[in-house]
Amino acid sequence: THKVGIKIISDKHNLINKLARSYDGGAKPSGAGGGDYAIAIVPAKNRSEFISEIPSIGCSVDTNLMFVNDDTF
Repeated sequence: THKVGIKIISDKHNLINKLARSYDGGAKPSGAGGGDYAIAIVPAKNRSEFISEIPSIGCSVDTNLMFVNDDTF
């Protein structure tokens, strides 16, 4: 692997992933050129709390989100 000094994942995306992981989930950037969006997967039992914390890291939640509910996750 060659290091070229290009930051691929932004600080905000790292914060979103850290927050999602604290709720037993995870997140990743999505979109061209470093990601305009983050996609997060968090278990249903933790989802409301996770979403309520998103503004505390300077981000917002798209209210048109579609959730796939699966109690096994």
